[in-house]
Amino acid sequence: SDPLREDAVAERAVKSCAVAKKPIGVMLMDQAVFCGVGNIYRAETLYEAGIHPNQPANTLTNKDVLHLWSVVVKQMQAGFKTGSIWGKKKGPECYGLTTSACGGKVKSWNMSGRTVYACDKRQKLEVGRKPTVPTVQVKSGTAHLGKMVPAVKAEQKKRKSGEGLAVQHVALKDDATLAAAKGAAVRKRPASRSPAAKRQRKAP
Repeated sequence: SDPLREDAVAERAVKSCAVAKKPIGVMLMDQAVFCGVGNIYRAETLYEAGIHPNQPANTLTNKDVLHLWSVVVKQMQAGFKTGSIWGKKKGPECYGLTTSACGGKVKSWNMSGRTVYACDKRQKLEVGRKPTVPTVQVKSGTAHLGKMVPAVKAEQKKRKSGEGLAVQHVALKDDATLAAAKGAAVRKRPASRSPAAKRQRKAP
């Protein structure tokens, strides 16, 4: 997705990173995921976001990827507006340097044929970080759910599980039916004897 397009959304980046074991530094250069990001933007955006280039993409949370996406959009928009890849900055904060803007030592190495940069102070590689569980997008509404379970089967399941019939999303019976059933249950109860009747029964 191209961050400079009006209809650009972070969804593709989030979904792609959630299932990718590749380093985020490699994913950033994937034009199908982060269109327009080159080597300089990779170094500068990862530095600002505080993410190590070697961090496996699938260990980043949705929040991490969304933050990185916003940094990419901001820097690319600044570059577009000012005509300079540095935007309003005087120059790089990490790319091609030995000391970053925050005073950390910048290390560089080869990644897929290109030199990648990272600040040892701001960008820490979290080795033990486990892959995150992708967030499943749930479609709202009910039209796509198909046919509903028949009320009879729903009632049987509720009785079997011990769930009260009143605890339901869609009523199994209308109010008139429930009222009639309640009245019938009351009529079936044995009439309790009054204290006077009980005393008369005990008298010799």
